[in-house]
Amino acid sequence: MASAKSYYGGASLANATPGLLAVPIHPSSTQSSTRATTNFQQLANNGVFTAPLTRFENVQWGTLARRVETRPSPRPIEETHEFSSREGSLTVFLAWQPKEKIKGAATIRIYDLSGKGLMESKPSKIDLKPGKETSYSSWKADITSLKPAIYRADVLIDSSPVWRAFFKVRE
Repeated sequence: MASAKSYYGGASLANATPGLLAVPIHPSSTQSSTRATTNFQQLANNGVFTAPLTRFENVQWGTLARRVETRPSPRPIEETHEFSSREGSLTVFLAWQPKEKIKGAATIRIYDLSGKGLMESKPSKIDLKPGKETSYSSWKADITSLKPAIYRADVLIDSSPVWRAFFKVRE
């Protein structure tokens, strides 16, 4: 089992790869015999489970950074998974290598570890076609209101998450 530091702070584990990282949203406990049971679909509807990544094979790679430099070509600067709320923001950067046509609205959402959505970016149009050169997207998130803790950032196309990372906010 990984230590807390390598589990949450290690860059190799912070970028989600399907099957690599599992974080329980709510700890399980013994069911009371007086409480009614809840089926899996209702639990999913209530946000108890973290939504699985879909269409993730279209993302070549992604990272979190302090900023993005656009010239000569887009690239993340100061990649990290630990931020200070005093820094003001973090940047999500994705490199796309689409295997299929992707057209929709892209957003990022920030969640706490209990699965509660805390913020969402404005939707931006995305139109990607397979067979083209790698294309890049980035989003900036204001983190000034986040308290020191571990958080999750999801990139969504329409309402489906395609990429995920965990990050730490410190004072």
